[in-house]
Amino acid sequence: MPISESFIEFAKCKSIKDTNFFFSDHVSGTNKAIAFCQDCPVKTPCGLYAIENNINHGVWGGLSIRARAVIKRNNRIKSLH
Repeated sequence: MPISESFIEFAKCKSIKDTNFFFSDHVSGTNKAIAFCQDCPVKTPCGLYAIENNINHGVWGGLSIRARAVIKRNNRIKSLH
């Protein structure tokens, strides 16, 4: 079942003005975004939304692009067994 965008209403990041660090090309920005997400009430649906919709930029649900790619690859491998 696809994740809807309704989680965004409750996202911790919705309360801040400068969200550029979520889309940083630098490790420091990525790490800041991952840390920011840790206590977000919608961390899980946010990460799942990015995975299901093949979003290949930024940190979503505390997951970097690379982390989401690993999850997707592992899910594909599991589906083959």
